[in-house]
Amino acid sequence: MLEKIRKQENIWIFTIILLISILICFCFLKFHTVPDTYNILEQKYEYCKTFLNDGRLISALYLLLGKSFHISIVTLKIISNILSVIFQSICVYIIYKAIRKKENNHISNCILLIGAYLMVFHPLAIAHLGYLECGIMCLGKLACTMAAKLLIKDEKVLSPMLLIMLAAICYQGILNVFIAIGLLLLILQENQTVKQKMKKILQMGVLCVIALITIIVALKIGSNILGQAQNKTLISGNEILNSIILVVKLSIQSIFIDTWNLFPQYLFTIVIIITSLLFIVYKKPTDMLIYWTIIILITLSCIIPLALTNVIPEARTVSSIGTILGISIIMLENLTKQNRKKEIVILIFAILIFCYNAFIYINNGIMLQESNKSEKEYINDIITEITKYEQENEKEITKVAIYIDRNSQRTSHNYPNNYMTAKTIHTVYANIDFINYYLGRKLEQIDRNEEISQYFWNKEWENFEKEQLIFIEDELHLCIF
Repeated sequence: MLEKIRKQENIWIFTIILLISILICFCFLKFHTVPDTYNILEQKYEYCKTFLNDGRLISALYLLLGKSFHISIVTLKIISNILSVIFQSICVYIIYKAIRKKENNHISNCILLIGAYLMVFHPLAIAHLGYLECGIMCLGKLACTMAAKLLIKDEKVLSPMLLIMLAAICYQGILNVFIAIGLLLLILQENQTVKQKMKKILQMGVLCVIALITIIVALKIGSNILGQAQNKTLISGNEILNSIILVVKLSIQSIFIDTWNLFPQYLFTIVIIITSLLFIVYKKPTDMLIYWTIIILITLSCIIPLALTNVIPEARTVSSIGTILGISIIMLENLTKQNRKKEIVILIFAILIFCYNAFIYINNGIMLQESNKSEKEYINDIITEITKYEQENEKEITKVAIYIDRNSQRTSHNYPNNYMTAKTIHTVYANIDFINYYLGRKLEQIDRNEEISQYFWNKEWENFEKEQLIFIEDELHLCIF
């Protein structure tokens, strides 16, 4: 009877997690585009070559399966969106069950559930909802979560190793999640000696080495299939220091100050400061030392791989730093010790962060959908002008050059600029695919004409105007307002 009650309780817990996830991620569940999406929409299944060259074998397989079963890119994107929310909800459930204690009361369990949720659905994880392969990214995230739980809590070795290898070929940038969750579960293990914990840390290190080997093998497989050299290499020894300094600088600025404009500034900084102050107030300097050690280790687990490969940090590649929000809540729960006043203080803090985080997801989802709508209206206006010119002059546009005016905006509606609200036509890697996709044929991108460039630069447009297009024979010179 007791077992049946527990199963029903577990079903209800997961159902609540999933429903909340669907609610705050609703705008991301619908079909949406980010600039990278147009690379795939235009190149279609040929884009699997890019995935292969990047060592993302599962993403390449996903695209190939879509081709085999005649599934459109749009449908593949929607399926991926749904999978990303489901996989991340399972991650929340696994973390919560791993940190929950039998002796906890309802308030403590509520705090832990919020903490587990924020470890997965934190602001940086919005990046795991944007791209066509987001479902594959989140499969890797789930594999990392399961590996950490099996290694630390269940003391397994083989299954975590296999899961880490799976995560590595899903998306290399997600592997730091394994370290973040593993460290949290490790410090919560009260019945283990320092020697036992050091052994677990060593095992985590070995699994990270195995993950690195898996990535190298995946890159080798991809390059062999394509018959070309790998596009990712380690930097030389004399460049390492400069690379580390650059990545540290960019990471600190982007995460703890700007946070890629996904939400108002300084959220992580504020949470870390408040958490540290609560440790001081409740006279737990040892816990604060452990807390800061985890923050440093998680940050390093993101920075070092990027520095060694000379890759600029992005939200999706340093997402485990976002787990700091949830880790803060979970570690503060340890302060309560069934003390009602402390529990209420921590619960209020947890609820405030949870609600603010939910607002961030909903607000960014709305901005994404509105940006998509404006972008489609904009490109339709351009296509209309191209069609009109071709019909009137009996010429076909085959070339395009893209310009900017003096006050050219990277986003619509004056939204903060990030990878979801950026104008696709403003990017250098997707602008031509964007035009080609809606035009229905391929244009050649040509260099800017200096005279036309100066003419456009002196303009200050706030909306689309026909004057932003200059046609010369088979060339289109297009200015972005």
